[in-house]
Amino acid sequence: MAQLKETASGVVTKSSSYGEYVDAIGDFSSGKDGKYWTFYVDGKLASVGAGAYLAKGGEKIEWKFEKAQ
Repeated sequence: MAQLKETASGVVTKSSSYGEYVDAIGDFSSGKDGKYWTFYVDGKLASVGAGAYLAKGGEKIEWKFEKAQ
């Protein structure tokens, strides 16, 4: 999460009972057309929320704006 906030512009986060999550990046806000921000680590959907994920270093992290699975 910290890396995203440092490198991307227009990042908006919110808190929930599950922790901090990305609500918007730029003009793309969660819930629009049923899509939400998700993140992948080394090609796999992350098993924890973005606010709880601790990068180990060297992994590939991707953010995608997609329909909930």
